[in-house]
Amino acid sequence: MRDHAAAIRTRVGGAIRQLRLQRKWSQEKLAEAAGKSGKHVGRIERGEVDVGLTMLAVLARALSVDIAELFGQSRANRRTYTITVAQLDTIDEIVHQVKARRAPRSTRAR
Repeated sequence: MRDHAAAIRTRVGGAIRQLRLQRKWSQEKLAEAAGKSGKHVGRIERGEVDVGLTMLAVLARALSVDIAELFGQSRANRRTYTITVAQLDTIDEIVHQVKARRAPRSTRAR
């Protein structure tokens, strides 16, 4: 379990570092936005400390991302789909056509 926890801390820390660097922020700038010290942010990024959900939420907010992105799941990687009303109408029409073409069931007694 300890190795698993370390792997998670490393992954989360790496995601925080990557998001920080994308913004061209120093550790100190992120720390200031999160209300923490630069040293603490560095330890989080290196996976050296356990952080609670509250701290992760603070960091996510400072970075303007959903907390899920700190766990390596960006919005682009999530499976979400948008369907238009026109597409729903087309699906509905196809369903009605399929139902209409179905052969009527036999009514004979068994």
